[in-house]
Amino acid sequence: MLSGVPTLRGGLHTVAVMTTRLVGRTDELSALLAHTASEPPGAVLVTGEAGVGKTRLLDELADRLRGAAAIVLRGSAVEGGGPYRPLVRALVGAAPPSLAGSPSLGPHAAVLARLLPGWPPLPPVRAADLVDPVVVLGEAVRVLLQVIAGERRAVLMLDDLHWADRDTLDLLAYLCAGAAPVPLVLAARDDERGPAELVTVGRHAGRQLLRPLDEAGVAVLAAERAGAPVAPETVAYLFAASGGLPLLVAELTAGLVQSGGLRREGGVWRPDGPVQARVPGAFTRLVAGRVRGLATPVRVLVRTAALLGDDLDWRFVATATAQDDPAAGLRAAVDAGLFRTGDTDALRWRHALTRAAVLEDLTPPERAELTRQTVSHLKDAALTGAQRAVAADLCARAGERSRAAGLLLDHGREHLAAGALVAAGDVLASAAAFVDDGTEQAAEVAVERLRVLGLRALTDDALALGEQVLPGLPVDGAARIRLQLARACVAAERWEAAGLHLAAAAPAGSAEHLALAANVALGRHDVDGALRLAADAVAAGRREGTPEAVCEALEITGRVRRSSDAAASRAAFTEAARLAAEHRLVPWQVRALAELATHDVYGAGDLGRLREARQLAAGAGMPGTALIMELQLVAAGTSIDGHVATLPLARRCADTATRLRLPGPAAHALVFVARGQYWGGDTAGASATLEEYLRQSPDPIAAESARAAYRCWDAWLSHDGRRAAGELSRTVQALRASAVSRPAPLWGYWALLSTVVHPDDPAPLAELRGSDALVQVANRAALQYGDAVLAARAGARERSRGLVEAADASLAGHNHERLFLRSLMIGPDGAAAAFDAEVLLREALTRWEPAGEVRLVRWCRERLRMLGLPVPRPARDRATVPPRLRALGVTGRELEVLRLVAGGATNVDIAARLHVSTRTAETHVSSLLAKTGSTARAELAGWLPVLAP
Repeated sequence: MLSGVPTLRGGLHTVAVMTTRLVGRTDELSALLAHTASEPPGAVLVTGEAGVGKTRLLDELADRLRGAAAIVLRGSAVEGGGPYRPLVRALVGAAPPSLAGSPSLGPHAAVLARLLPGWPPLPPVRAADLVDPVVVLGEAVRVLLQVIAGERRAVLMLDDLHWADRDTLDLLAYLCAGAAPVPLVLAARDDERGPAELVTVGRHAGRQLLRPLDEAGVAVLAAERAGAPVAPETVAYLFAASGGLPLLVAELTAGLVQSGGLRREGGVWRPDGPVQARVPGAFTRLVAGRVRGLATPVRVLVRTAALLGDDLDWRFVATATAQDDPAAGLRAAVDAGLFRTGDTDALRWRHALTRAAVLEDLTPPERAELTRQTVSHLKDAALTGAQRAVAADLCARAGERSRAAGLLLDHGREHLAAGALVAAGDVLASAAAFVDDGTEQAAEVAVERLRVLGLRALTDDALALGEQVLPGLPVDGAARIRLQLARACVAAERWEAAGLHLAAAAPAGSAEHLALAANVALGRHDVDGALRLAADAVAAGRREGTPEAVCEALEITGRVRRSSDAAASRAAFTEAARLAAEHRLVPWQVRALAELATHDVYGAGDLGRLREARQLAAGAGMPGTALIMELQLVAAGTSIDGHVATLPLARRCADTATRLRLPGPAAHALVFVARGQYWGGDTAGASATLEEYLRQSPDPIAAESARAAYRCWDAWLSHDGRRAAGELSRTVQALRASAVSRPAPLWGYWALLSTVVHPDDPAPLAELRGSDALVQVANRAALQYGDAVLAARAGARERSRGLVEAADASLAGHNHERLFLRSLMIGPDGAAAAFDAEVLLREALTRWEPAGEVRLVRWCRERLRMLGLPVPRPARDRATVPPRLRALGVTGRELEVLRLVAGGATNVDIAARLHVSTRTAETHVSSLLAKTGSTARAELAGWLPVLAP
């Protein structure tokens, strides 16, 4: 007998249920080993009918991989196991809560709390602040797999996916579609209809079909199980009875030996009489015999476990049977070959067919009575997760509909909190089937279902559900439904429908109602009404003690006041941020900080608050919001370092937005990618990216302005200022057609360049002077530079010089924007207001050449030649920047700063060493943080190893 191996005892014989060598799967195993070593990593789906040996094949594969020092992440789905269960099982051992602090995980650590027990929990997040949670988790799992693998070989293996929930399969489809950083080996049955999402997974994965064993394979496996060869007539029976399924071959062999149906003669097992049993009857009788041979408490335990499901916490089984000490009974069931143990808390049936056989042996009255007893034992139990779903099913079978609905409602809320929206919707729909129409419980279930539909952006479905459940609801319940419907319509910008639902959601004086009404008014362009309703919402929210509604109303106030009253706008956002921080409303705090950061960027260009808001959003599991802020950092970075320097970050944003399935931000990021390519000299790449942007952009105005802008810069780089100004006029004309204020720097470029080439036309500067575009610092500087051009032409040299200096001061730290705007001031004759064109062009060359601004460098050199001035030799400092850093857009000067930061220098120290201002040193450090993706100065030192020869 093998030590520690359960045995089957019966008659005169004992047979060990041992793990044997893999039989008949040499080719399949070789193919899977090759798959796990392939590059780039891919996915393979192993399929076959129940009992064909998928799990045994994965066991052997895992053993081989571990023998080669690979990390094997193994999990499996179980029937009714709940969302993400196989992934949790695979990851939990390799990702302890202490890993949440890993800098490599960054913002994904908080998101992973939806999956992994013990990780720091996420704060509550509103629907409007989320993107598709499946994709968010997919990104988080992708990064986690990278962190777990490190430099080692790792494989993710997930079994029994025919039982996986739809959220898990959606996430796996995302990983299989090219996002997974490690090989995936998946397995599922193909002899029964699985979820439709499993088909999607299969489309992205290679296939490995396992077929039943032939008769020779059956003979080998039977001999392995029996410990000696089996007579040919018995092999023939086993082959016919099992259909070649390894599981049944093993079980039937063990059953024949155990029951005395085989006798050993001359070292060979021979039949002791005729062998005529058939599967599944033979297997069912085999299992039933084992169960009936157990003591009564153990028999009850096993049969109750069959009611409860496939994969069980033994404590749940103990509660359901009211057995205080089930350990001895569980050991007896394991020894009888009914269960196999996993970790310390888990029990699992030897096979799904084992559980089915136990249930099949129960008569209907026995099953009904067992269900009634189990429901009674679970009545006061503290249940969580899938236990609630199991208990709800039993309650429904026992006729306790309201209790079943309550359990499913709580279970649906668990899924909703975990971001498993499909599972939440399915569970809540099941709960709705058990509630009585017109009850408070019906309203509760409907509110949660509407919340799920809102998160999934299924507005039409939400409206249809609302109309379906509203009749007969009590007043309070109907009002809550109407508010949810109004919020869904606001998210979809269906202002009229939102207004109708709000009008029907009496009483109308609650803070939430008023804040939603303010949103609707703003959507209808009723600015005064929006301000009035927002003020009422703030007052009501303070009376009610509903800070979330107050934050929402303050945000509306700040947005409306941004252009007309910047101080009032800042005050509203500041109060919202303070209130959100006080009440730990992290999403609202993020939103308020982001709005304040927009003021900062438009003003002095300070990016500190924007980075703080981005960090907070990422940590709160709001990757969509964090991505928008990342794009704002890209936009701000172009003003500081230029489009070429921010190209790597723009590409990263485009990739992230695409993976997150956010088409709007993805298109917006492509604009910056195209600009970086264009100014970097990659004209073909810029054209291709621009065309991709035009295909994706939902905004025809933005698309038209983008086309015109490229035509403008083509003309200006060809030294045709008049044509360039004409193209910019068409760009601005497109922007004028938008009802939304767009304070882009293009307004300033147009007004300035038009003034340079048409100094007698005052209209461009006059329009800029009276527009909302002046909230953007580049446009304010362009206005001053334009006035300087006119002053110089009028002979007022001192006034012109003063205006230039004032504009330069407002652009302190925005070196690229300053040089670019000043370059626009250089007319065909070389006149450039009150500054020396040669000095400016030489300064521009020293900054733009190491930054890779190929087209601007070429323009500067051509302009110097046109003015009859000497042209400096090309700079060589790009060659000193290592390729990895150069790919991120790091310049030679920034490399000097990086070395000093790594040595512990402060910004004041850097300024003194490099003979620059402290503000310039701060700008260089901020640029390095953005380009490397670092969140703190200390992380920058990690880039120094790339400098080694």
